[in-house]
Amino acid sequence: MDTGAKVMDRRKAFLYAHIFILLSLAIFFSRSLFTDRIPATADILQTCTFFQKKGLPATIQNRSLLDLDNVDQFIPWFQFNTESIKSGSLPLWNPHEACGQPHIANMQSAFFFPLNFLIYLFGMKWGLLLIYLMRLYLCGIFVYLYLSKIHVDYRAAIVGAIAAMFTGYNTRWLYQANSSPAFFIPLGLWALELIVQHQDSIKGYIILCLGFTLALFAGHPETLFYATTIVILYAFIRILQTYKCTQECIRTFLKISAFLFIGMLIAGVQIIPFLEYLLHSTAFSVQAAGSSHSLILLSTFLFSLVPNFLSSFLHIHVLYVVFFGLFPTSTVGYTGITMFFLGIAGLISLRRLNNTVMLPYLIILIYIIAVSLNIPVLHKVISMLPIFKLGHYFYMFGNLPLFVIFSGTIVLDAYLKGTIESKYLLYSFLVSVSIIGIGFAFFFIQMGNDVRQTGVDRLSLSLPTLIDIAGTLILLVLTLFILKKIKTPTLRAYSIGILIFVETALPMIPLESAIKPAYFYPVNPIIETLDQQKKPFRILPLFKAHNNEVGPPWPIGIVQYYGFEEPTGYDAMLVHWYSQLIKTMPVNDFLNLADIKFIIMTKDDVPRFQGLGLKPMLSYNGYTLYENLSALNRAFMVYDYKTAFMSSTGNKPDNRNWLDLVNENAGQLSTTAIIPEPDAQYATFAPGKNAQGTFDVQFEVYKPSFIKMNVDTSGPGLLVISNTYFPGWHVYVDNEETRLIRTDYAFDGVFLEKGAHSVVLTYKPLSFLIGVILTITGIISLLLFSLALARKKGIA
Repeated sequence: MDTGAKVMDRRKAFLYAHIFILLSLAIFFSRSLFTDRIPATADILQTCTFFQKKGLPATIQNRSLLDLDNVDQFIPWFQFNTESIKSGSLPLWNPHEACGQPHIANMQSAFFFPLNFLIYLFGMKWGLLLIYLMRLYLCGIFVYLYLSKIHVDYRAAIVGAIAAMFTGYNTRWLYQANSSPAFFIPLGLWALELIVQHQDSIKGYIILCLGFTLALFAGHPETLFYATTIVILYAFIRILQTYKCTQECIRTFLKISAFLFIGMLIAGVQIIPFLEYLLHSTAFSVQAAGSSHSLILLSTFLFSLVPNFLSSFLHIHVLYVVFFGLFPTSTVGYTGITMFFLGIAGLISLRRLNNTVMLPYLIILIYIIAVSLNIPVLHKVISMLPIFKLGHYFYMFGNLPLFVIFSGTIVLDAYLKGTIESKYLLYSFLVSVSIIGIGFAFFFIQMGNDVRQTGVDRLSLSLPTLIDIAGTLILLVLTLFILKKIKTPTLRAYSIGILIFVETALPMIPLESAIKPAYFYPVNPIIETLDQQKKPFRILPLFKAHNNEVGPPWPIGIVQYYGFEEPTGYDAMLVHWYSQLIKTMPVNDFLNLADIKFIIMTKDDVPRFQGLGLKPMLSYNGYTLYENLSALNRAFMVYDYKTAFMSSTGNKPDNRNWLDLVNENAGQLSTTAIIPEPDAQYATFAPGKNAQGTFDVQFEVYKPSFIKMNVDTSGPGLLVISNTYFPGWHVYVDNEETRLIRTDYAFDGVFLEKGAHSVVLTYKPLSFLIGVILTITGIISLLLFSLALARKKGIA
């Protein structure tokens, strides 16, 4: 066959791959794609009576704590990003959570990730749908490209792509940030094969570089860390397999490392602000109590290889909550019994397959299992990283299915080509049955030990599990039948593909988050009343869940979607001095200081706030909106101060003493600020000299990263603004930049002389500017390195 015909065949095969991938995705997302339903988990709000609407049934799909992140973090952030784009500004700062937090600097906000632009372009309903669809599509298409590159038959490669899209990890975490960079492993492996097969393919280096950049923008450092270590390990093994000369191996690995580094430079606009935020965050400053904790147990590991698929939508939530903790992490290793069977066959016939990539698969599988099962040395190293304190190794465990699929696809390819004997399939059948037996034995032993303590009916768990065992065995027999009895290779391959789709995607469709628009952040009279109030102000929502599986406590962050600011917010990092203050300061004093003008709560919560000037406004569904009449304004003047104690090692305040001093004087912060030693130029602002005064503060502009106030004060004093103090904020008094003072441990303050002043605060972080410069440098470096490599190959 001539070259032109081969190219045409590849193009046709690529078209077929798209048809099958998109068809399977259309089926999976059919409820959102062909109806007005929205792909979100916001129906979980119905577990709180505050969000229930009259005439709307309070029914939700099967939800767990995992689904809350989508509602109280990611969708509100998407909304905030969209509103910022519409206003023509970058969302550098988010005033809606805590008393203000860096936003773009938080990698999970993923503002620069191209897929998230779909929200900005098409709105919430279609934007969310396209984002989730594209996450699975990218995973599938890069798996297809990689498998095709290692010479797998296109039909088997299509089967592998479909299996990869609907693994337990991808479907269970579809609505979370950690599913965004899932495409990087197949993309990285494809790029590496281009490099090693084509002797320094420039295309391969560029794909690897830009793919790494996109994965960094995707917004989940833990997932990307594990994915990157796997890609580097694969590169190291394949280079050793391909090049016999040591110097050539070293040169190739250094070039791969250089292009990965360039990829980091291009993502500098995200990475540098993130590093700054990380250094000032609770994730960096506090050693988490659970640093030695791993969420993957041996019983979970074994059982997850063949989890219950037939009855999963009936009892999966109860099963995993009771026996495997709050998070159903055991689903993340799921590939479907058919692909699991083929993957086992690949490991059994490792030498017979004679495929060079099987050795890297075996080593990587050992590495994934070692990390997931908390091997001491690896666990110690990883848990020392700032954002890995809780040992969320299911992020690593989620990569296990991908390499099971790669192994199984190669077996399917070999069987389609007739290069593998049937005996290996029989061996795999016996091993698979044995593993199933061990997994379910662990389950029944654990059930026998725990059922008495939990009070769960043994029969309610045993019968579905027995159904799972029977169904698993039937599917194993059906897989063996298709492989042995169907003679036509194309029909055999597509039958296996359909079977895998039935095992993985089909049971998840009833759980797919497709909700009626009425359940998507419903509006009620309290929300409407708050929306009419003069901003800025903050609210404290004390919501309760009536479903114990979802709470208590009810998560924070929901009201961000409605455009309201709250003093807590849902952020994995959080500015550490703000976090310390909110944890130690007397509640009522903090609510007043932080401008908490409204509280939403039930009558049971009212006694907690004795001493506040609470005025009831209206009630709805058992909740009452109270106005806090004793709350201080967003900005106010004080005419006295106390100096925080200095540390013995320098001229900076001792943080512990400073925090204690703030808490000791919590009741006087409306008139007295706790600050570091003021500059000499503030001599007129001396302690006790001007203890009384009058002032007027009017907000002219209040935007997330820009605040303009007109202040008139009867004497020299300190303007206190309840905005979280953070590097990058600049203050200008009467158009001249002056010192921004960290006040009351966590907030902003600026000295003002007597009289009328224009005060402007603007957030212009140096880290973002440095990041932009590094991004431009990275793009230029990519062009120069690529041209240099092309020139070298041309000379050779």
